[in-house]
Amino acid sequence: PFPGIDPALAQMNEALLRRGDSIRNAYINSWMNGENSDSIAHKAALPADEVARVLKTSMGNYRAVIDFINQSGEKGGLALRLLGNISEKDLRDTPAEILADHLWNAPVPVPGSDTSLYDRYVLSPRISTELLSPFRSEFKTLPADLIDSFRSDAANAVAWVDSSIIVTESENHYSVPMVPGGVLRLRMADSHSRNIFFVALCRSAGIPSRLAPGTGRPQFHASGQWHDAWFAGEARPSGTPGFVTFVSGRNDREPGYHVHFTLARLEHGRFTTLDYGYGEKLSSLPRGIPLDPGTYMLTTGNRDESGNVMASVSFLELNPGEELQVNVTLRTFPEEGITGGNINLEAGITGSGGEYLRLGSLAGRGLVLVWIEPGREPTRHFLNDLPRLKQEFDKWGGQFVFLTDPERTPGGFNPESVTGRPEKTLFAVDGKLELMTALLGSGSSGKPQPVVLCCDNNGKIIFSSEGYRIGTARQLLEKIKE
Repeated sequence: PFPGIDPALAQMNEALLRRGDSIRNAYINSWMNGENSDSIAHKAALPADEVARVLKTSMGNYRAVIDFINQSGEKGGLALRLLGNISEKDLRDTPAEILADHLWNAPVPVPGSDTSLYDRYVLSPRISTELLSPFRSEFKTLPADLIDSFRSDAANAVAWVDSSIIVTESENHYSVPMVPGGVLRLRMADSHSRNIFFVALCRSAGIPSRLAPGTGRPQFHASGQWHDAWFAGEARPSGTPGFVTFVSGRNDREPGYHVHFTLARLEHGRFTTLDYGYGEKLSSLPRGIPLDPGTYMLTTGNRDESGNVMASVSFLELNPGEELQVNVTLRTFPEEGITGGNINLEAGITGSGGEYLRLGSLAGRGLVLVWIEPGREPTRHFLNDLPRLKQEFDKWGGQFVFLTDPERTPGGFNPESVTGRPEKTLFAVDGKLELMTALLGSGSSGKPQPVVLCCDNNGKIIFSSEGYRIGTARQLLEKIKE
């Protein structure tokens, strides 16, 4: 066996990690120093709550977003709508000059047109997973009469892309989406980057365009409906499409797409997964989704708190004109007793304000204790999962208590930096992990964090987890719902 780690080296590594965490947290706590979202909103004549939300989401990119808002002038309202139609990651990453390119070069909407359609499929620079880029100004290098021909009939844009862009699947070795400006300069792209380029070209011309949900087929909107764009060499489906509706079987939770199930279509000997959005609830997916006839594969997965997955795979044949109901039933795990017994609700915690609270006084609708190490990757994964589940945890109404050991907590940690936490949340100190030891026994202080423990109002443990696990927060929520 390998010799153990030298305790002195382990201690040195721990000190380095703590120093790195302190530097990171000091930087995080510096965000928005000297800035006030209310005054920024007032100056730009924008709703204060919307501006505050955008700036909070932008995190370390707040200066770029503030500059963009301040420079938007009379287009402040349009600027805020643009910021509302890009992803949270875009808000954290995108420079002000790129946002400005899409604001000042955005086509003027047709009077009386659908504002929502314009905002999502013309104004928004986000198309797929490509890096946001200033493609609108780059498309201005094209002749004005050419752009006018696209506006008069989007089929002209399809034909121009066909004749102007060479498609090759052998040059982009890692399949990283090319930015539209790069495709325009090279006049060469892989098929996915060509599709992104087409959508960007249409949006720059004022034509609502998108990659279709599920299939990723480029589409443009005309005469009140979406039309597929087909390029030379692509095999069009023959005849009438089939229609798929997902229905939930006997499940103890509502399945989410990509979380619990996916549907894939057989194309050229390989199954290609359709994309309907991560975590999209089954009930929110449209009924009668039009799909090309062919062979499809339904995959389901149900993960427990230990990381085990009960999976199933089934194959379906969709015929032209058929209305197919796809039953999504998650496999269940054998019933097992919960280890760990009961939490002693007579034990107490010391809140961040110094107040003493008995656990029993907090467990009226259930109690979740989470020991965290701020700044560490496993803890960050867990905390990052909470915002998308906040509404459901709030509906449950139980109490969350996040506990930290000062010896493991970097200097400068601010509980307010934990955004998207459940409404009923407390932060408390558990020096030397004495509460963990009292509740879980001697030796438990060595457990990898985060340690998550959930009990009902009688103290019975219904969920426990330790260390890094995929989807811990979601597994906790599903156990609470049982």
